[in-house]
Amino acid sequence: MKGKFLGFTIILLAAFSAHSQDRSTDSVSKKTEITITIGSAVIEAELNGTAAAKEFAGMLPTTLSMTRMGEHEYYGSLPENLTRTDDIQTGYTVGDIAFWTPGNLFAMYFDEPSRAPQGLMILGRITSDLSVFDMLGNPEQVTIALSE
Repeated sequence: MKGKFLGFTIILLAAFSAHSQDRSTDSVSKKTEITITIGSAVIEAELNGTAAAKEFAGMLPTTLSMTRMGEHEYYGSLPENLTRTDDIQTGYTVGDIAFWTPGNLFAMYFDEPSRAPQGLMILGRITSDLSVFDMLGNPEQVTIALSE
């Protein structure tokens, strides 16, 4: 009887532990869909589950004046700076949206840079076709909102 009880207890503990790990992974990997509107262009994107991305989502909707830098990014100041500084890195993947901590700027990356920027917190990524950026001007009014 003791053996059966001990076995049952171990199974329950293992199941509880696995369930707890699944829940913590879900909160980190949960994505938030957003829409970026520039003139008549609508760009779909998703925010990752980081604390900085959640803080950014809390600022939405917002409209920014964004400047084109070369042929690889648009950047602009947020109404408020992000207070989270988790997961700062150098460089990005084409399609990333990020917060550049040295300049307190929101950025959208649509092509490779000549030099990898330092001090980035990746907030998410654009899921739409990036060719829309080829047709945009400088500067642009950009509205970012949670998708409905």
